[in-house]
Amino acid sequence: MVGYIASGGPRFYLSLAPVDGYPKNGYLIVNVKRTEDVVTVRERLKAWAVVAIPEARVTPKVMSMGLSESGLVEFRVIGQDSAVLSRASEVLMAALRAA
Repeated sequence: MVGYIASGGPRFYLSLAPVDGYPKNGYLIVNVKRTEDVVTVRERLKAWAVVAIPEARVTPKVMSMGLSESGLVEFRVIGQDSAVLSRASEVLMAALRAA
């Protein structure tokens, strides 16, 4: 396990986009022996944190390659007319929910 505070986060391989540093944030990287252990470790960590440090916001995530988290999709709908943008957003959200 390796820990980082603020903007000292991991930069150990090129495709990892480091998170923005904030002075009150800390980050830990935990290595597991088997890929299937990731879910178990993540759930145990969340359960432990609620009891041990209830004032902290602990959000265990799987490290992913690339510019965004694995499974995260971001869309930007651009235009001048707010009604058209609203309808376009609703259509997009409906399509995502149906997928």
